[in-house]
Amino acid sequence: MSTTDGVTAAPAPTVEYVAAEIVAPVLGVPGVGRDADFFELEATSLHMVQIVAKVQSLFGIELPLPDLFDEPTVAGLVWLIERELNQA
Repeated sequence: MSTTDGVTAAPAPTVEYVAAEIVAPVLGVPGVGRDADFFELEATSLHMVQIVAKVQSLFGIELPLPDLFDEPTVAGLVWLIERELNQA
């Protein structure tokens, strides 16, 4: 951990935590589980577009929308984000 003037910095949130924090308000479901299917939670294509836009804004990556339709869970979203980050 790094320190500034003797104060310990908090650890950065994990990609999974950030992904869940993106999805929950978009779908209006607090505490979305890592394996919950977005479509079972009544996600629409508009929700998926909003998730992709938030991922792009926060992580600075282009996430192909069709890939999210293939991986419609927080765990899948994490995998997609990490894949794109590793390709950058």
